[in-house]
Amino acid sequence: RQARSGAAWAATAARHLAVPIAFALLLLAGPVSAAPTAASDWSQNEFGMVRLVAATDAVGAGDAVRLGLEFRLAPHWKVYWRSPGAAGYPPRLDFAGSSNLGEARMLWPAPTRFSVLGLETLGYEDQVLYPIEVRLARAGEALALKARVDYLTCSEICVPMEVDLALDLPAGPAEPSRFAHLIERFAERVPGDGRMQGIRLAQARLLDGDDSGAVVEVTAESDLPFAAPDLFVEGPALYAFDRPQVRMEEGGRSAVMRVAAHPATATAPPLEREALTFTLVDGARADDRRRITHHGDVALAVKRLFQFLDHAFRVPGLADAGHVLDGVQDLVGVKPSLQ
Repeated sequence: RQARSGAAWAATAARHLAVPIAFALLLLAGPVSAAPTAASDWSQNEFGMVRLVAATDAVGAGDAVRLGLEFRLAPHWKVYWRSPGAAGYPPRLDFAGSSNLGEARMLWPAPTRFSVLGLETLGYEDQVLYPIEVRLARAGEALALKARVDYLTCSEICVPMEVDLALDLPAGPAEPSRFAHLIERFAERVPGDGRMQGIRLAQARLLDGDDSGAVVEVTAESDLPFAAPDLFVEGPALYAFDRPQVRMEEGGRSAVMRVAAHPATATAPPLEREALTFTLVDGARADDRRRITHHGDVALAVKRLFQFLDHAFRVPGLADAGHVLDGVQDLVGVKPSLQ
């Protein structure tokens, strides 16, 4: 039995690693040339390669520099969004040892949904560039970056990776580099104010779900009919959020999306006390609301109070009375606001 198990494991491992090994052989057959200006060397492995790139060949006279963390992945391998879903973790950057770096902020292009080991995750495959906004400590002076990148890449198996990258940008005029268009292309995929693209998150409210959790209902609006709207919900770490159930209205210009929220433990905080982040994506269009404030969901709170009293004191009719309050929220205009 042990021999059969060992043979089965070896066959599974060989199948999982066949594509990455072929990818690595292609890299060896055609070695990547030395890093061009405005880019670090590639860090290569059998699962893909990663590097830093800059939008300009020098830092210019100001204190702002645009960079990108670029991944090119072997077929079927993925890296993750800022909120990876049910498994995984996003790339993390440590710039310790860098010179003239004031601050750096990584941005997150809208992700794609994937299923890995039966779990739904959010991330990217093939190629992705995470834009990075950098502020120099001293405007106009050369920038010397040292970056340690900690990331997870997954196919049917997951492999944690840690690589070191270095990128130097000299002082001088900030002429566009060969990577300027690439950085801009992925920066355009970062969700922001969707109203500029004709879509918007109009309303959000918390509904009662089943015993496994609550339901978040979001209404989105579009100047043109939606094509395939999707909604990514981020909240407390102890919650998992399902793929939305979408109902189209008004000829496709309104989408009502319901997302089931599942607490991982019985001690998870009630969602009505938490801030949520919603990211609406419809093809190349996206809207992001980074803070969702629940202005005292009166109807839901009173309904739960009636249900508690009915359960605790067996007062007839209280549980049914709670259902009467389902419409109070709409009548008094109390609803969570999108900021």
